Amino acid sequence: MIGQLLANLLLSGDNVSGLTITRFYAIHMLILPSLMVCLVVGHIYLIRLHGVCEHVSSPKPDMEGKSSLVKENRLYRFFPEHTARSSVVFLVVLAILLLLSFFGKIPGDEIAGTIDESYLPRPEWYYMWLFQMLTYFSGSTEAFGSLVIPIVGILILFAIPFLEKTSFLNAAKRPLASAVGVTSIVCIVYLTLTGFSGARPYGEIIPVPDRQLTQTEELGLGVYVEQNCAYCHNIQGQGGHRVGPDMVNIKDKNRTREYLAAFIKDPQSQSPWSIMPKYELKPEQLTGVADFILSLDFDKNGKKIIKKEDVTGKIIDSKTP
Repeated sequence: MIGQLLANLLLSGDNVSGLTITRFYAIHMLILPSLMVCLVVGHIYLIRLHGVCEHVSSPKPDMEGKSSLVKENRLYRFFPEHTARSSVVFLVVLAILLLLSFFGKIPGDEIAGTIDESYLPRPEWYYMWLFQMLTYFSGSTEAFGSLVIPIVGILILFAIPFLEKTSFLNAAKRPLASAVGVTSIVCIVYLTLTGFSGARPYGEIIPVPDRQLTQTEELGLGVYVEQNCAYCHNIQGQGGHRVGPDMVNIKDKNRTREYLAAFIKDPQSQSPWSIMPKYELKPEQLTGVADFILSLDFDKNGKKIIKKEDVTGKIIDSKTP
């Protein structure tokens, strides 16, 4: 109902343009700070209304364990006691931010528009766990991973105080809250680390047999590079990601050329549970990739490492009239 309207509002038009950057800049510099100020004012108002920060401090015991008669009970007020403590924390955080802005080095990528086929766009580190979780969901299930699971997790955190009503502050005496907290932290840390591991450069090197490849195998190697197969496949643990099976493992399964060609063309026709996409390749290209995979017998021929640029250069030369 509001999708197109919201898209036009954010894009400042029908497509991404310079106006889109201006629109996002205005949102970040004007609207979001204004909303944050309103939230802070409301937060302080509720603190004052309910007297959250104001309490009577108990007298401290003396060296003999008895309550001191000299120090009387004193009211801890929002102003100036709590305001003073909050101001100290605020000034420390502000000083750290100023030092980082003056002396810190901001990591940046290449200039926008730079062509780099091996570049993988990734979010900032604090969103990496959510981005990595999306790799386990594809197609129609993507909404489940990006919306349902995070929302359910947040609702569980809100429900914990109602599910486990206790006055204990010790984590050992609050098993439900402790279990949910530890599980959440472990999952987020694991997903973050695996996300950064998957963001490492890939496809720069290609392990091949230490012998002269045949013409068909050379064609298959070129298709392997051109179709960016390293995005999902390693070759004996090198040169790519581990989303799909290792190419050497495919060779060890004694697959035939005909089976591999049919699988690459339409994976679901050979294995209904496969998540590999279909590839509209010419028959000679399918045969070439199959022969290249079958050539990965390093026990028989040994192994050597070649660079992606060498293969890419051959592809360009072969297309040049």
